[in-house]
Amino acid sequence: MSTFVDFDNVDDGENRPRAVGFGRTREPMMGKKKRPEYRRKGAAPQNSGMCRRSNKKWTWGCGRSARILDARGRTFSGCLALLLVAAASACYAGPVLSVDMSVVGDPGNTTKAGNGFGTVGYYYKMANTETTNSQYATFLNNSVAGKQGLYGVYDETAATTAGSAYMIRRAGSVGSYTYSVIGTGNENKPINWVSWFSAARFANWLSNGADLSANTETGSYTLDGRTSGNIASRNAGAVYYLPSMDEWTKAAFYDVATKSYLNYPSISSVNSSLNGTLPSIGNASTPTNAFAANYAGGTSGAVLPVANFTTVTSAYGMYDMLGNVNEMTDTTSPTDSTRYAQVSGSYATTESGISTFNSTTAPPYVLGSAANAPRGFRIAAVPEPSAVALAGTAGALGFVGNWIRRRRHVASTALGC
Repeated sequence: MSTFVDFDNVDDGENRPRAVGFGRTREPMMGKKKRPEYRRKGAAPQNSGMCRRSNKKWTWGCGRSARILDARGRTFSGCLALLLVAAASACYAGPVLSVDMSVVGDPGNTTKAGNGFGTVGYYYKMANTETTNSQYATFLNNSVAGKQGLYGVYDETAATTAGSAYMIRRAGSVGSYTYSVIGTGNENKPINWVSWFSAARFANWLSNGADLSANTETGSYTLDGRTSGNIASRNAGAVYYLPSMDEWTKAAFYDVATKSYLNYPSISSVNSSLNGTLPSIGNASTPTNAFAANYAGGTSGAVLPVANFTTVTSAYGMYDMLGNVNEMTDTTSPTDSTRYAQVSGSYATTESGISTFNSTTAPPYVLGSAANAPRGFRIAAVPEPSAVALAGTAGALGFVGNWIRRRRHVASTALGC
């Protein structure tokens, strides 16, 4: 005589319980099912622990105990996924350099009348500051180009010329060169004395992982050892790159709140005063005016630390988009493919010259191989390049963890563990 146990205490009218104890004899395996079906006859074995739920699946344990075991299984899969992520992180140290950036939104904005630039139909990111000496030294210390002294990424002539304002020095020999920023407080000043090709190699290095194995010759730009001649076009799938004229113009001058362009790349609670006049000049080290900028006429005539004028940013939050150092783009001259559009103006630009670096005039074009003291660059990028990869990795690890949990549960049930 079979022993029936009604676990739900509900009279279903058919005198059929929801779970039952069974004898020890088994039916043959049916089809591809992995779980044995027990015959519903004979006396219930003592402490068998086997029961069948309403979903027709056999589980080890009944009622609350089975639910606890199932919950523990789910916890196991989650913990396993986290452990795998941690292990992967421990094995990969990650890039040695990250760049502080802000997202530039409002895709599909209008073009600025006057210079014809500024329309961008996608989200992108722009570095909040110009690339600094410290960041560039990190690139030199952690790239084959820097270690081997290749492609002119280090300007030895500028470094040994008195008064050149090149603030990085090299030590060691070919294959093991090391670099450091000299002088107190110079780490956070913008790098200068770099050519367009060196800036493009910095972008390639960032795009390829920013470590000693990162290639500088391919990625965002295909350079293949070139240091002069035609500048390279941006490749499809570029991650970090030099901004185009459209991207730079929008990040510098466009005000998303008013859907319009400012004359100069500064915004504050009284930004309307900039629409028609140049920013006022403050003291070089301690700006006294909210609209100060580092150009010739009231400053020290030298590069200053980035973000020195803390009250002056573009509408998207970028510093020093007027003055300090001239900045590079990857927009080629329409008449000369060896030249690129230069923006911003520098500490050496006069008051009359700085007025041409606004949103109503066309930019000057500079030879790609040229390098001098007032010239640097900042980086742009696609939005959150690492977040997409991390989400995909976490999803894959979660799937693996869940698959292992399910296989563990089936094996435990079959073996009576």
